[in-house]
Amino acid sequence: MAKKVISMIVTKIQQAKYFSISLDSIPDISRVDQLSFIVRYVSKEECPIERFIRFILNCSHKAKDMATIVLQTLKNYDLDIANCREQSYDNASNMSGAYSGLQARIKEVNSLAIFIPCSAHSLNLVGSCAAESCEAAISFFKVCEGEFNLKDFYPGDLDENIKNECFHLQAHLLSTEATKEKIMSSLELYKFILENGFIDIYPNIGISLRMLLSTPVSKCSAERSFSALKRIKKYLRLNTEKKRLTSLAVLYIESEVMQAVDYSEAIRSFAEQKARCVKIC
Repeated sequence: MAKKVISMIVTKIQQAKYFSISLDSIPDISRVDQLSFIVRYVSKEECPIERFIRFILNCSHKAKDMATIVLQTLKNYDLDIANCREQSYDNASNMSGAYSGLQARIKEVNSLAIFIPCSAHSLNLVGSCAAESCEAAISFFKVCEGEFNLKDFYPGDLDENIKNECFHLQAHLLSTEATKEKIMSSLELYKFILENGFIDIYPNIGISLRMLLSTPVSKCSAERSFSALKRIKKYLRLNTEKKRLTSLAVLYIESEVMQAVDYSEAIRSFAEQKARCVKIC
């Protein structure tokens, strides 16, 4: 059943094409470090969705080893790293390091995978720094530094086709009474384009909005998976193997997807896998 749920999730991610990844780890009750692997994408129903993929036994906190785990996991689920547009982790040096951290090593494989630090962790760091110093000059130069860093996110100038589409869409929105006085969010704009049949007219804007909506802003899904881990792997299940643990976690966390599974097909598939032909002498 867990295989069927994962298969449905992976199929939807592949249909969405662009996705982002988020990772976090925590030791379980048996003191084994479990790495939670989360994927975020925009569904056909026009909504950004975060899905739990699996728990991974984390034997090393070195960026090099974790990068290998990430790339191998994506390969195992037939997800192309070239379609990854964002990656989100905490601000630990092995994850966020600019030169040898996990995010830097992923960027070596796919330069378009922008690193988005966890907003909650970043807010804590901001609060700590603010408590130490509140000088206006420091704040001013921090803003300037942030603007330069934002500029470095873009590997090059925007394509002329995207620029032209943005100008045309802006002119269209200003000429429409329903949207003239309304400030729309990214999700509202994406839904507006789909509902009014503009996706074929502005295809590049549609793709750009899907990438933007796939951006993870926090690691809440990973934290929720840790809560599920504590419920699943209790004292009486200390010896639960990683494959069974991941299967139980998928069924528990992604119960919404599990309810949409065709049980007849799942039972037939299970029966075919378990069928055995034994030769009797």
